[in-house]
Amino acid sequence: MTLRRILPTLIAVTMLASPAPAQSGRKFEPEPAPISDNRGLQDPAKAPPEKDNAHEVVPVGADYNPNAVLRKARVLFIRSKSAYLKSSDLENEMRQRPEFAALGLLVTKEEGNAELILEVGRKVPGRKFVYSAIDPRTQIVLTSGSARADLFGLAPSVAHKIAKRFLQRVQAVR
Repeated sequence: MTLRRILPTLIAVTMLASPAPAQSGRKFEPEPAPISDNRGLQDPAKAPPEKDNAHEVVPVGADYNPNAVLRKARVLFIRSKSAYLKSSDLENEMRQRPEFAALGLLVTKEEGNAELILEVGRKVPGRKFVYSAIDPRTQIVLTSGSARADLFGLAPSVAHKIAKRFLQRVQAVR
């Protein structure tokens, strides 16, 4: 190889590997550590905000019953982890089912208000979609299942299948 062919590549690699010059001419200075008194307590003005207890995981005791949690849950949040199935599509399919109204279920857009989270994802590669009903307080999976998407779109949609199978499981517990 000739030097003319290699030289532009070497220059580009050298430029990418070298640190960028400071734009304002100022050096990076780390922020000073929070000041604490003799008791080891931080300054209240600089204290971190308190955590929200809604997302805190609750320890599970021996008397924890997943079926009882599934039976009591009324407010449902749907979380889709797939680009092929939107949570709004599954929400619409849920609301169209007669069992949904009969069970007294509601769908929320706010995860913090949910008593039950229905998480949907797609197994890669393939057409299989899996779902899990999760207790948001304990992060325990209460029930799960799967549905296969039709290749040509002739059968009911995967959202329809998941809604039907999930609601059948909830009905069986109640």
